[in-house]
Amino acid sequence: MIPSPEGLVLRELRVAYPEGPAFTYTLHLPPGTLAAGIGPNGSGKTTLLRALIGVLPVQEGTLQLQGMSLLKQPPRERARRVGYLPQLSPPDPTLTVVETVMLGRYPHFPSPWGPSPEDRRVVEKVLRRMGLWAVRHWSLHRFSGGERQWVELARVLAQDPVLFLLDEADRHLDVPHRNAFLEILREVCQRSSRMVLWITHDLHGIAQSADVVWAFSREKGVQGPFPPERLNDRAFVDRLFPTRVIPHVPADPEENPVSY
Repeated sequence: MIPSPEGLVLRELRVAYPEGPAFTYTLHLPPGTLAAGIGPNGSGKTTLLRALIGVLPVQEGTLQLQGMSLLKQPPRERARRVGYLPQLSPPDPTLTVVETVMLGRYPHFPSPWGPSPEDRRVVEKVLRRMGLWAVRHWSLHRFSGGERQWVELARVLAQDPVLFLLDEADRHLDVPHRNAFLEILREVCQRSSRMVLWITHDLHGIAQSADVVWAFSREKGVQGPFPPERLNDRAFVDRLFPTRVIPHVPADPEENPVSY
């Protein structure tokens, strides 16, 4: 099948750290797709997301979004089209909820002087949609880790990107909030043909709620797309996550005496 040029298209995209492993990606997300990216630690999931936002340089290959090369676009234009929430995104606790969410609109600001009426309208809509309007003037230091993560998700939603990249964005969310955000993203995908790539270790929640699953492996690269039902196949999961347990051997007190 020929990939739709309106989606995200990666062909033999090679990314390497200055000192470390290199990864090659071939992947396609059609418009309107909510995809889960799964795989063991060190299999290149976060590396791909960092390459897509331009933090890591691409050595060779094709990277297109909506038929246009992301590699040739200036950072501000890329930021309008690609929204990213990293694993660790500690917000400034001195900012209020509305200030944090407005940061998502920064690439869209018409001038350095601040947001437009449209930016304010978008932020208000997102705050109301995510139940944050009543606490919009609260500082983030008043919130728990999961609540701050919910505000960060609101920031990415306000950015209104074509492509959402979420790196374990469910780390601090309880089940109701995780499911609520999945529902919001699915509405966005269906209504406006946005795309989501959600990196997750939640094989029974987010991954099985996705439209498709892409499996990452250091040895085999990225494989897929697979239907979420494949995650019910124990053999498939075992191949993806080989058991590599380092046994804990208690120290021999005769060989390793404790000194005080």
